[in-house]
Amino acid sequence: MLKKLDDFLPAPMTRSKKPRVEIKKRPEDFIVEEVPLESPKLSVSANYEFTGGEGKFLHAVLVKKNWSTDMALKRICRLLGVSKKRADYAGTKDKRAWTAQLFSLYSVDAEKLSSLSIRDVKLFPLHYADKPIKMGDLRGNAFTIAIDSYSRESLSELNGKFPNYYGEQRFGNSGITHKVGYLMLKGMYEEAVMLFLTERENEKNEEAKEARALLKEHGDFKRALNEFPYFLRHERTILGHLSNKPNDYVNALRRLPRGTLLMFIHAVQSFLFNKYLEKRITIEGLLEDEYMCSSDKDGFPIIDKEGTSYVVAPVIGYESSVNNLYKEVLSSLDLSKEDFLIKSMPELSSRGTKRLLFSPILNLIEGNPLSFTLPSGSYATVFLREIISY
Repeated sequence: MLKKLDDFLPAPMTRSKKPRVEIKKRPEDFIVEEVPLESPKLSVSANYEFTGGEGKFLHAVLVKKNWSTDMALKRICRLLGVSKKRADYAGTKDKRAWTAQLFSLYSVDAEKLSSLSIRDVKLFPLHYADKPIKMGDLRGNAFTIAIDSYSRESLSELNGKFPNYYGEQRFGNSGITHKVGYLMLKGMYEEAVMLFLTERENEKNEEAKEARALLKEHGDFKRALNEFPYFLRHERTILGHLSNKPNDYVNALRRLPRGTLLMFIHAVQSFLFNKYLEKRITIEGLLEDEYMCSSDKDGFPIIDKEGTSYVVAPVIGYESSVNNLYKEVLSSLDLSKEDFLIKSMPELSSRGTKRLLFSPILNLIEGNPLSFTLPSGSYATVFLREIISY
């Protein structure tokens, strides 16, 4: 059954020939500027002034190059001497890029934040507020991408929108994230743990490769704890637990951060949505359990408000309504929506959510660089693969 999970990203919808283009040669070649809920687009080249305000949460702008959002905030919090749990943000941004985004810190002095010096990072305190910035508190992201060539025929085929597939980032570099999640949903926790410990599609470190292969061969967790390199922190955490309780696979998984465990489940939901959309593309009109949502004055979707702008479909969870096409996708993998109510790990159960079937391409300016804006949750790389090969 796991073989059916291999192809998580369907082929592009456009059929025109596409030039092969290298992107992200430098961070400056891939600029991502957040569009907040209630303020204009941020800029990687602007300076922002602190305006004071009241409240426990310091809102600020983070501009970075060659840093993931998570690692940048870890460094910031470490230098401030506070827990990373105090940091919140609206959405993650690419590492190999030049990006600007909002974030908030609980009970941190603005002057102390602005005094930090981190290579390829700029920090601009904005104001204090009563509430933190939360995940999803953005309308979208504006992209400016250096690109030598692209298929204008393919761009014309898209007609202002593209299939809103979940991109490769959702499935991780390992190639197994959704497969581990699938095994967890099926209650196959031993298999899920062993897959996580022993398989990686893109493992480059030879010591890690050997350690995984040896564990697959001998199955001795105590021995593996001595063989796995220290940088494999998550794997070593699981091995440490299993060394003392060899059959306690559920609680071994629980030693991982909850965010990591949720990634496994969310990756399965993303896989199912992608397969649904792949089948759905050629069907006209609305299907059962789909609806049209409205948009704001700038064209950004308002998913929870019905309207006439964009088609919305379920991302399956245990509370989702399931039409016949989705039932076909679920059945092909021996899954049901009830599987997302996870009895052995209820903290990972997922009600489901909603997602645009097609993402609008907003504020498109053709040329080199190519500029455009996408709603939050849509992937620039998924759009780009419709017009280039990379």
